Amino acid sequence: MKKRLLIVPFVLALSLTACNSSDSNTTQNTSDTQQQTETVQNETTENEATQSENQEVEQEETVPEPNTSEMVDYIYYQAKDEIETNGLSEEKRDEAVKFLVDNYPNYFVDNETMEKTMYYGCYLDIGCRDDELPYSDLGTDAYQVIKYVYRGAEKIEDNATQENLKQIKESLEELGFSIS
Repeated sequence: MKKRLLIVPFVLALSLTACNSSDSNTTQNTSDTQQQTETVQNETTENEATQSENQEVEQEETVPEPNTSEMVDYIYYQAKDEIETNGLSEEKRDEAVKFLVDNYPNYFVDNETMEKTMYYGCYLDIGCRDDELPYSDLGTDAYQVIKYVYRGAEKIEDNATQENLKQIKESLEELGFSIS
């Protein structure tokens, strides 16, 4: 009987030790899980902050210097992005044509006018490529008539520039405008 009495407390002690050990492991596992959750939350917050900063940097895009190839490319991609994002707007297409009619052949008066002519030219060229009317050709010619003069690679009097002006006039007349 004494042997049985000694065994019972021994088994009881082992059971309690196992329970305490299990509680300790559970507490440790819970603590580890909480730390991992906090780490993931912190990383997520940091990633969101970084993404937000990157978006702000993209929005604060630097505009290239005027009269450079980089600015010519920048204007082209502005028009391309507009078309890809919003599609062709007939209202904007008509606005572009009206600008080209109203300013013909004085597209070279200042950088603002030249840049606007290039933008509208690119908009028409990219947005109207599948159109049956000569909008795309008009856009191509408007872009080309400016981009070389704008960068100083050609002069207004050069044959290529004058030929592009002639082609713009023909396209505008084909669209029904009287150009003098």
